[in-house]
Amino acid sequence: MARSPIRKFHTGRALESVSALVGILHELTEEEVHHCLRIEAGAQRRKAVIQMLVRRAVRFNRQRFLKQLMEKYDVPHILEDPEQC
Repeated sequence: MARSPIRKFHTGRALESVSALVGILHELTEEEVHHCLRIEAGAQRRKAVIQMLVRRAVRFNRQRFLKQLMEKYDVPHILEDPEQC
C-alpha cells in the first residue's frame, strides 16, 4: 500500500477535541488515523479518542480484508454492507 502524506490540518483538527474528531474522523486516511493513535496513546491522553481511532482503524482493515477475499475467491460484489459480515 502506498503511503499518502499526513495532512497536518486534518490530524491537528482530529486531536483538538472529541467533538472535532467526530466531525473529521470520516475524512482521515488510514495513515492519519495511525498517526493520531500514536500521539494519543503515547501521551496517554483521552481514552475516548483512542477508542474512536481504533474503531476507525479496524474498519479500514475490515474493508481491505473483505476486498482481498472477494478478489481471491472471485466473489461478485454482493455484499452491500461489510458490517453484515
